[in-house]
Parts: sequence; structure tokens; C-alpha cells
Amino acid sequence: MTFLENSKLIEYNENRFDAGEVDFDKSLELEQNKDHVDWLNIYGFKWREEIKTIIKLNNLNDFLNVLVFEEDQKNKMIDLETSVFLTINVLIKDGDDFLYDRIKFFYQSGFLWTIQEKKGDYFEGVREYIRENKGLVRRKKADYLLYKLLEAIIDNYEIAYQEIGKAMELFQDLDKIKPEPEFVVKIEESKQDLMILKKSLLNLKEVLIQLENWEDEEFHNHYYNLLKEQINFVVDDVDFDLQQLESNLNLIFNLQSHKLNEIMKMLTILSAVFIPLTFLAGIYGMNFQNIPETQTEYGYFYLLGSMLVIGALTVYYFKKKKWF
Repeated sequence: MTFLENSKLIEYNENRFDAGEVDFDKSLELEQNKDHVDWLNIYGFKWREEIKTIIKLNNLNDFLNVLVFEEDQKNKMIDLETSVFLTINVLIKDGDDFLYDRIKFFYQSGFLWTIQEKKGDYFEGVREYIRENKGLVRRKKADYLLYKLLEAIIDNYEIAYQEIGKAMELFQDLDKIKPEPEFVVKIEESKQDLMILKKSLLNLKEVLIQLENWEDEEFHNHYYNLLKEQINFVVDDVDFDLQQLESNLNLIFNLQSHKLNEIMKMLTILSAVFIPLTFLAGIYGMNFQNIPETQTEYGYFYLLGSMLVIGALTVYYFKKKKWF
């Protein structure tokens, strides 16, 4: 596919909406207008010459030529005085695995430019709001659009968290917890997923804190405080689930320990019962001719009876002590 097929430009204000493929000759001059917002979205970082042309056409900060193409995987915000550049690595739950989608944002009064590593994203809901003139998007400026896109990313994290929660339903019912290696592995996998999700949320929160502190007369910082609070709520839920999984792991280990103790107790009781019997059997199994009891007519039955009585008394004693 060509660059133009991977690029969309949306122009809007409260009374106007226009969307279509990018036209290099007409639509790439994203002037810092006051009457409408331009949102340029590009899929892929391979369009180097085209992206450099956009930067040159709009007299944007030359440092963007470095920032856009650097492969640093860390979330960060770069203050470019009258504009701001963001790199966000979005965590995506893909089946049993996590994948990262790198998205770069460039905000300047009047327009927003987004570049996404992968085609297909979480912003369709925002596009629908703009297209259908729902909510406040069409009545706000580009800073509000940036807020809504970041909110969509956080919503994606919440969806990933819900998917992990579905896998954790097995661990919620204590009656279904099984002290088996496979069960422990599943719990550990869920813990790892939650810890990866928490790390990504906290990294995104650091960027939001920077945005919240960025000073520009047309940039409304309070939007990002709301996003920060939204992340805090998800992180609190993740922490609660991590504690619950840790508690379940402790329960499994305690169950295993209890089961082992029960086995050892039974083996100890059996050993205690048979030790005196083995002692008697050892004595009368010695090859001496002058063992008095071996000469009596019913010595064998006397010995068996004695063994039964000793065994019964031992079991009775353990029962009385409530050792089993």
C-alpha cells in the first residue's frame, strides 16, 4: 500500500467535518489555524521521505526528524517550547501474549499529528464522535483531541485488564483451588500479565504527569489529571488482584504442606504401631534353641494375641490423645 493509502486527515470544528486521504499538493500544509482542528494520522514509520516533507512543509521543529524515527521504546514527552512530542508504547493483549504498538504524537496549537506503528487502532470511537458530532470533541481544540486519544489508549488497557480478569475467574472460588503444579503455573502466568500491565500503566502515568505540568496558554492541563486518576483506579485494581493471587499461592502451598503433614502423621502412627510388633517378631525370629515360649503348644497364638493387644492399645492411646 502507498503512503497516501496509509494516511488520513480529519479537519473539523463545531459546524464542519471533512475527512479523507492525504493529498500532498493540498492538504499537508497544516497551518496553525484558529477556526478548526487538523488531525493527521499515518500508519507506519517507513515513510521517511513523506514524513520529512510534512515537517518541512509546515515549518515544524527540525528535531522532529530525529524524534519520529528513533527506535527508543520508552514512553516519554519532549517539550518543544510551543509544541510537544510524545512517544507512547501501547500494550495490546493478543490471546495469551502481550504485544506493543508504538504511537507518536505531535501536538501544536491547531493540529495534532499521530504516527502509529501498526494499522488498526483504538481511535475509531474518537473518529465516530468527531464524525457524528457527539460529546465535546467538535467544540474543543486539539489539546482535547489529544486527551481523547490518550483516554482511548487507557480504555484499551482496561480491556486488557478485563481479559486477564476472565482468566483469573478460575482462582476466585476457593473451592476450585487445586494444589497442583499446573494450577500454580496458571496463577504465576496471571501474576506476570498483571505486573506487565501495571508497569505499562505507570510508565504512561509518568508521561501524563509531564503533560499536566507542561505550560502553554492554549493547552488545558486539567484534562490529564483526569487521565492520571483513571490510571490510578486501574492500578489499584491490579494491585488488589496481585495480592489476591499471592494469597491464593500461599493457600496452595499451605494446602500442600498440610497434605504432606497428614501423610507424614499417618506414616508415623503406622510406624509407632508396628515398632513393638517388629520388636517381638525380631526376638522370636532369632535362631536360638532355648527360647522358652517356643516350646509351648500354643506359643505362636499367644504371640499373635499379644501383638494384637499391643497394636490395639497403641491405636487406642493415639485416639485418646486425638493424634488422628
